[in-house]
Amino acid sequence: LGSGARWSLWHGSSFHLRELVMLAWWHRLRKRPRLAERCADLGDCSVCLEESAATHALCPCGHQACCAACAALVRQCPICRVPVVNSIRIYAVASSSRLQQAEQQVVVEQEAVRSAEEHAVAEEAAVAEHVEESLSRRLAEAKQRQSAAEENAAAEQVVAAVAAEMVAKHQEELRQTIAARELSEQTLHRREDEARADFEARQDSEEQARRAEQHCAELEESLSKAETMTQVALRGFGAEMRMRQAAENRLKDMELRQALLQSAREMDWQAPVVIHID
Repeated sequence: LGSGARWSLWHGSSFHLRELVMLAWWHRLRKRPRLAERCADLGDCSVCLEESAATHALCPCGHQACCAACAALVRQCPICRVPVVNSIRIYAVASSSRLQQAEQQVVVEQEAVRSAEEHAVAEEAAVAEHVEESLSRRLAEAKQRQSAAEENAAAEQVVAAVAAEMVAKHQEELRQTIAARELSEQTLHRREDEARADFEARQDSEEQARRAEQHCAELEESLSKAETMTQVALRGFGAEMRMRQAAENRLKDMELRQALLQSAREMDWQAPVVIHID
């Protein structure tokens, strides 16, 4: 496209507004039939329905109902359905009044194109001004965004520093917590060992107490047996003492009898002596 002010759309493409308007008008005029054809009484094409485009007559029926492109393609007449053998180009002659009207219409269209060009130039200047304002506004917004980004970066750095400090503090607290937990676990293990030792000592003391109770029971049983034996021995000793007393009494009686016998011998008693011993 030509040089000059360009209008940049948001999707990235650019074009010259004046050239775009001229291309649109040129394309519109190029699709129109020529002046003589516009002045003639030409109908619309019966196939593609283009206005004032029926320039060919179909043979042998003679219907003027198709444009050049459609006449080369059709095999039957679109009006009477007769097979088409050939097509003939019809050149119509326009009247002078219609020719003058067409010339006036061409002049009007040229004026419209000129006014469209002027309007396009004005719109191009307005668009360029709008683009400049938009660019300046976007530049200011970009500067504001850059300053805001710098402020955000500084704030993020401060936040990162605070976060690092908090993380370090949290790590220190976590380390202290872990140390305290390890200490508490060691204390708990020690207390468990002490409790286990106390329990074992208690079990040993209970075992010793049970053994002492058994020994006491055995001693009591031995004492009861000793008492029984003592009683038996005492009973035997009493019997022995009685037997000894009886033996002593008999011995005394025998000694007394011997003494009496001796005295009787000495006294030469003739009469018998009777001694009663209780």
